[in-house]
Amino acid sequence: MSHDAIDKAFLLKNLMDSMADSIYFKDLQSRFILMNKSGAQWQGYDTPEGAVGKSDFDNYLEEDARRMFSDEQHIIETGEPLEGIEEQETWKDGQMAWVSTTKVPLRDSDGKIAGTFGVSRDITEHKEAEIRAASYANEIRAIKEELEEDLQMAGELQKTFFSGKYPCFPAGAGPEESCVEFLHRVEPCGDVSGDYCSILPLSATEAGIFLCDIRSTGVRAALGTALIRGIVQELSPLGLEPGAYLSRMNEMLLPLLSHEDLLLDITACYLLLDLTTG
Repeated sequence: MSHDAIDKAFLLKNLMDSMADSIYFKDLQSRFILMNKSGAQWQGYDTPEGAVGKSDFDNYLEEDARRMFSDEQHIIETGEPLEGIEEQETWKDGQMAWVSTTKVPLRDSDGKIAGTFGVSRDITEHKEAEIRAASYANEIRAIKEELEEDLQMAGELQKTFFSGKYPCFPAGAGPEESCVEFLHRVEPCGDVSGDYCSILPLSATEAGIFLCDIRSTGVRAALGTALIRGIVQELSPLGLEPGAYLSRMNEMLLPLLSHEDLLLDITACYLLLDLTTG
């Protein structure tokens, strides 16, 4: 062997053994004929020589080994390389990893294909992070869609709080005959707002008008108006006493909204309409 040939072999060996990537050569039957130290360590061999004559079927699950074999046979048959493909590998013990692989035809001195040559890089950590990120994105998307559906439902429910049916006076009169007309107009700042209105028939000549604004939007506003609505129904016996009515509402709301994360800014007024006195 010439001095130049020795130098080239020495340089090739040093290059291969210095690389962190797996470098390997295979024959026409996809059996290893040469491998660097990183490749041997990746494959579970004590030395590169221990891999000679072995194949992917010795280390990987049947399905993965067949895929690798099929890719290499396609290269041998067509001469077409595979460049930068990402593939998952599963060892026979169940351990899984991801690699980025480039495989090209290995040609002899006459240019005839004699096998394959490949370089594989471990991208397991990067790929798993990518998969986790995609999973998180899907979870966030699902949560967002669910919240949007809940918000839409809350908005539709809130619309029912503003009834178009008002009490008529005197008792038994129809809407056209009522001596008092009620009208409301709402322009919400979002799908769900913090506005609430309730008109309570208290007697044949009296009605309570409750107006409320919650300084919030979205789900917090919907929860707040639902809470207020429930309290309004419960306080109907105090409808003839505006001061007592609002004082009792404060007393009932305070324990429910005393936590810092539940704090809501609520403004309300209550009007008692008495038709006998005007």
